Amino acid sequence: MGKRKSSVRKAPVSTDATSEAKPPVAMSDPHQLWMRIALGTLLLIALLTTYSNSFDGAFLLDNQQIILLDPRLRSSDWSPNIINIFTKDYWWPTLASDLYRPLTTFSYMVNWSVLGNGGNSEGYHWVNFILHAINVFLVYRLLRQIGTREIVGYWAAALYGLHPVATEGVTNIVGRADLLSTFCVLSATLCYARSAKSRGNAKTGWLFGLGLLSLIGVLCKENGVMILPAMFFYDWLYRSHSDQAPLPAGWRARLQVLYPGYLAVLPALITFVSARIWMMRTSPTYGNPFVDNPIELAGFFSGRMTAFKVLGQYIWMLVWPENLSCDWSYNQIPLYGPDAPWHENIQSWVSIVLVIALLAMAWIQRKRHPLMTFGILWFFVAIFPTSNLPITIGSIKGERLLYMPYLGFALIAGMLLEWARVGLSNLLRRVNPAIAWASFTLPLVIFIAFAVRTYLRNADWHDELSLWSSAVQTCPNSFKTYKGFSNCFITKNTEEGADQAIAVAERGVAILENPPLPIERKDNTLYINIAFHYARKAEYCMNRKDPVEGMKYYNKALGALEKAMEVDRYANATSRAKFVRQGKKPEEVRNVGNPTIYELLTAVYIGMGNYPAAEKAALYNLNLNPYANRANVMLGEINARQKNYERAVIYWIRQLLFDPSSKDTWENVSRIYNLLSPDRPAVRALGDGNYTLLKDHPMARQHLTQACIETYRLLIETIHYDDALNFRKKAIELYGCPPDLFPLPPGTDPTKS
Repeated sequence: MGKRKSSVRKAPVSTDATSEAKPPVAMSDPHQLWMRIALGTLLLIALLTTYSNSFDGAFLLDNQQIILLDPRLRSSDWSPNIINIFTKDYWWPTLASDLYRPLTTFSYMVNWSVLGNGGNSEGYHWVNFILHAINVFLVYRLLRQIGTREIVGYWAAALYGLHPVATEGVTNIVGRADLLSTFCVLSATLCYARSAKSRGNAKTGWLFGLGLLSLIGVLCKENGVMILPAMFFYDWLYRSHSDQAPLPAGWRARLQVLYPGYLAVLPALITFVSARIWMMRTSPTYGNPFVDNPIELAGFFSGRMTAFKVLGQYIWMLVWPENLSCDWSYNQIPLYGPDAPWHENIQSWVSIVLVIALLAMAWIQRKRHPLMTFGILWFFVAIFPTSNLPITIGSIKGERLLYMPYLGFALIAGMLLEWARVGLSNLLRRVNPAIAWASFTLPLVIFIAFAVRTYLRNADWHDELSLWSSAVQTCPNSFKTYKGFSNCFITKNTEEGADQAIAVAERGVAILENPPLPIERKDNTLYINIAFHYARKAEYCMNRKDPVEGMKYYNKALGALEKAMEVDRYANATSRAKFVRQGKKPEEVRNVGNPTIYELLTAVYIGMGNYPAAEKAALYNLNLNPYANRANVMLGEINARQKNYERAVIYWIRQLLFDPSSKDTWENVSRIYNLLSPDRPAVRALGDGNYTLLKDHPMARQHLTQACIETYRLLIETIHYDDALNFRKKAIELYGCPPDLFPLPPGTDPTKS
């Protein structure tokens, strides 16, 4: 009887210099174990030293809206907070967005409320650093799992941990979304690799970990779906072309072996697609601002050629991370075309050739050097969704977008570094065998250079001044760098500081207006910014008794705000049209806009003494955001200045309904009641520093009821029906308002109200 042939195809053994020539030494070997512990400790010390100046960095850029202004993080009532985290978008409530990252937001809540960090940034930075250190370990562990040589795994992990482009993902607190998703993808890939070599209950356990981590990853950030290509690359490179848990011959047999793993990540993929559809249908956003990403409104050819140019710049940034910036907005990266300098257009073609060459190399080396192929494909697949090639995103370029993709660079660089070290060692050995050890100075010098650059880059993220002064130097043609830099002079609280802020902001405006942009390409944030500086200058003039100069700058502020409102009206009309096309009635669509415009407009009109115009601006602000407490405060001030004291106190009570801890507002309310009812106090100070309104005070009772009615009507008018129902219940049960004063919102089932 002949021998039966095995159904498992013998895969060719990889000749990758990065692969083990023999099975790795067991972890039980004491010498090997202590060596790994020593090297791991050394790398951890290097990471801690490199990031030692990052822990006192301030809440910069998006951190202020996403962390400091998110009420979901700091309330003591966990239940509604968690519900809001999983039912609202990532930027809620300050901005509308189509991003859904509930577990990242939940991690901020853990920092704020569980760990007690609150508004102190240090605890957030420590969590980010710990996640980054874990990811570095996972890089090493994954490479060891797939059979890469020990030293190559160590080089790759060190490169990944110390590279300067990681700074924006680690030191910038909201980079945590990338840290978490990368952790999940690396851990899930490791689970998949372990499951391929396991049987029975062990295999089931690893597959369960794969599915759970994949689901967590897509709920942290959209690039959590990278687990799918990571699994495919492992199967193709390490199971089809090597001895890593080799696959059987024949597609049916392979499918039977592979399907459990891919089935495990199916819930994550369904969740990802469902969340994207839900967010895109419910978000009032209508597109990405042209000034943040000029590719958004460029022609197809021009846009993709520009995207390829940026892709080449990313690759160069990984090789030579000298010029780093938090912003690359209009017009730092010119669009490909006849209006761009010739050397900018040449970059696009060079980048295309480079991309083709790297992909060709990946294909050619897939059997001999699978780690090289894995690294190249990982980089391009991970960067592809945010490369502006398939679709445009909110930024034309950003270091934060590289945290997961540059893992591919670390793998390739770790392998090349070991090749170079071995070559140098052989050369030194020919000269003098006793000095061959000096070859290790090569990786050491590279690691030190990267660590020093990372340390210096961390210093840029310390505060607004250091961040934006660095950005202006690196990106002098970006309008947004001047906007950020101008705000750094606010803290001077002097007229000289206002003058400096205006001079810097006007340089940014010059970039936007030369040549003038059409309405669909305009941005209003810099106009808001410069209007604020003009208004500050006007206040200084008024305070030094120079009303003529003061009114001059108030009018400049109004001119800038008019330009901002022009863009805001266009954005609102575009957003409303989007929802009408989806089948909604016009009266069912909320207005959208930037409330900061109308808050500043209110303040300017108050400074000019134009109270009717100020009240109109504040009321529109409430129409955009019924939770804009500052608008209620300003409406109270407007009425108090006109001696409409009862209206003033009603607006202030409306503000206290949402923010009962506002001491300044309580003092204003108490002062007004001392005028309206000097013989009977309406406000009582509590022992804990808080205040309460005496509900048995007839006038206070009337004002509280009226404030509740107006707040409830505003929530209905602005189509916040769920919030209106919740407030109705609060007004009736907590404040004792009659139910008949609060008719149910349209479409509400009375039996469930």
